[in-house]
Amino acid sequence: MTHNTETIIDATLRKYDYTDNLARFIEQMTIRGFTIARFFTMPDRYDLYHLIDQCGHALDYHEVAHQALNYEHTNITFQYGVRHEGVMEPNGYRQTISVMLTGDPWCDVVPINDWSFSHQHPDAVKEIVNALRTELLSDEALEEKLGEYQ
Repeated sequence: MTHNTETIIDATLRKYDYTDNLARFIEQMTIRGFTIARFFTMPDRYDLYHLIDQCGHALDYHEVAHQALNYEHTNITFQYGVRHEGVMEPNGYRQTISVMLTGDPWCDVVPINDWSFSHQHPDAVKEIVNALRTELLSDEALEEKLGEYQ
């Protein structure tokens, strides 16, 4: 006989909408001035950029998040400081996130399992992920979420 070791908190965390939380993250990156430069699956590096390149149309954050989670593991490269046609200005930089559901509900609330950063530039990914996790996992937010499912 196996025992169910999942806690009430774990069960509650699993009820978060991971796609919505990832979409909120992507939106916050674009608000900070980042654009998506690359969007590809891992490990085969199948290019998914055509799914989001809408020729000047507004970026659909939920569609990008949905497509990122539609594959087992995807990477999205955000680029800051673009002058024109993908050319970065001298103080521009990139951050690449690894999107994957790990199975750990605490980590998957914002399903970014790794990212790159440069010590010479702000780590926007870390700042946004921490802000979202603080908002979503605060005691008040968890109590509210627990109340919904009891």
